[in-house]
Amino acid sequence: MVIVGVLAAIAIPHYGAHADPPRNPEATEHIARLMVAAKAVALQNDPDGDGVGRWPKQASHAFPIDQPTEQFTYRIVQGAGGPSDRPFAVQAVGKEGTRVAGHVLTIWVDELKGPTRTARKTARKEPPPGPSSR
Repeated sequence: MVIVGVLAAIAIPHYGAHADPPRNPEATEHIARLMVAAKAVALQNDPDGDGVGRWPKQASHAFPIDQPTEQFTYRIVQGAGGPSDRPFAVQAVGKEGTRVAGHVLTIWVDELKGPTRTARKTARKEPPPGPSSR
């Protein structure tokens, strides 16, 4: 029984350190909010009016990537300031002294498309022809 207790005392802390790496809800939820903000910035920053905006290149009021959470810091790792029809990535890095120290979570958006962009383009089109309402 003593042997089992000693083994458990050694194994459980080591397992806990590796059991839940980057699947931390704090990081994934914060990155999801940052991605929504990045998409909004890109849609608002469309100098040519062609539906291709610019990803944010740094922190701003609309894109607060410089604000760490309790356990993570965040940074842009791909696409900063580039066109929104190219990939964009944000990374969370676990802070030293926390249980997630050294953990890294990266989330990419291949390009800005889908419902937001489609709705924007659709809003510019004429209504489809149909029966007149006389």
